[in-house]
Amino acid sequence: MSVARTEVLAAAIAAAGGGGPRVWLRQGVIVAVAADGTATVTVGGSSVEISGVPVAAHVCPVPQVACWLVADGRDLMVWAVLPPAGPAFGTMRQSAAQTVATSTWTDLVYGSRTEVEERGITAGTGGWTVAVPGVYQVAATVGLGGTWTTGTAYAAITVDGTAAAYGSGMPTPTWSAFTMRVAASAIVRCTIGTVIGARCYQSAGADRSTSVSAGHGVLSAVWVGP
Repeated sequence: MSVARTEVLAAAIAAAGGGGPRVWLRQGVIVAVAADGTATVTVGGSSVEISGVPVAAHVCPVPQVACWLVADGRDLMVWAVLPPAGPAFGTMRQSAAQTVATSTWTDLVYGSRTEVEERGITAGTGGWTVAVPGVYQVAATVGLGGTWTTGTAYAAITVDGTAAAYGSGMPTPTWSAFTMRVAASAIVRCTIGTVIGARCYQSAGADRSTSVSAGHGVLSAVWVGP
């Protein structure tokens, strides 16, 4: 939110208050987010942390991001985050091939990863760990190499180690030298500490390895609402 817009907003809030309590905007920093969605903040450059601050429904309260707070002398509310904050999000790609045994669902491991971008969410070996509670759009892609003469492959999104959504399967190709490309997506509700991951399945009759070339092995998540 620009300074000009916040000044207009502050004037409108003050005018709407009439003879009642005056309210104004204060700049602060979001320190942390609680499981109930409230924030801990510092205000006006102070190091004093204030917890339990409500957050407006349209705001994604990303930790360590500057924010505007509506204040009336007693209560605070996080009203907006300052650009370039945006929502919590993360995207990464496997950078080391992983063996996927035949006829077995295998959780994908991201201990070796590349192309990592993250804000308000943390990359880990098992996927993404959520720091901002809310609803997330999640997508995973998997490539499985090898010579295929039979079998199929699938991908799934996991939440705390449990499958949340399965993608459509890829049947045996009509030629053998082929990288199976499968994907899955889901909208999932997460709390702080939720781990979002992915797994895949293949039934080629022999082990296969995940592809780590560009565009394969990507796991992405973005906050879409409280």
